[in-house]
Amino acid sequence: MRHRSLTPAAIETLFERLAALDPEPRTELLHASDFQLLVAVVLSAQ
Repeated sequence: MRHRSLTPAAIETLFERLAALDPEPRTELLHASDFQLLVAVVLSAQ
């Protein structure tokens, strides 16, 4: 089965729909800075 790539327009539509459903998405990882979030993601992937 071949997978089709999404066009840039389809990707934009997808993100618009996601933003309409949840305009302020939050993460389960608590962080005070972008660097802390990066470290938390790296450590959680181990």
